[in-house]
Amino acid sequence: MGQSRVVCLTGAKCPICESELLLSESEKTIPYFGRVLLSLIRCAKCGYSRRDVATLEYGEPSKLVFNVMEAEDLKTRVIRSSSGTIEIPEIGVRIDPGPIAEGFISNIEGILERVQESSSIIAGKESGSKHERYAVFLDKLGRARRGELKFRLILTDPLGNSAILSDDPSKLKRRRLSKRDLANLKGSPSFLERAGQRDQAKV
Repeated sequence: MGQSRVVCLTGAKCPICESELLLSESEKTIPYFGRVLLSLIRCAKCGYSRRDVATLEYGEPSKLVFNVMEAEDLKTRVIRSSSGTIEIPEIGVRIDPGPIAEGFISNIEGILERVQESSSIIAGKESGSKHERYAVFLDKLGRARRGELKFRLILTDPLGNSAILSDDPSKLKRRRLSKRDLANLKGSPSFLERAGQRDQAKV
């Protein structure tokens, strides 16, 4: 772990209580990936916080597809920055980027757990057909977490700040995003603008 620093973000206000925000940053080297910057924005007054992770080495706009075939694959590490989109088509999971999106380092099982916890809260507030649909969705999530369901985890990042770290290259496919791919991506326009600036700088 590299050196850490904490600074006050001048002019940046907490979206909850409008107090000043503090930024904590630290570097970390991840095997087979490289150096990343971990950041945490927090409010000392109300406790609001937002985390992110970004690579400190050049990344290119990319789409990663990992095939989960067995329970052991759930241990595969995932680095998802706030500009990354996660999709699991077989279950119906989609995690989009945006102004309040957080970056994280986890494994596939941890991602499923995050989705299961948040969906269980919502399901508890629904009734009728909506509750039934959530029940089916949660059942699929449970089977996936137990290694009983094969699925794909798709990670798309226009800034190249996200990664899937697999020991089995046969289960992971990677391709560079085209301009058409970037134009069709949902999310904050700033992500797409910055991706375009990277391409222009590279020419």
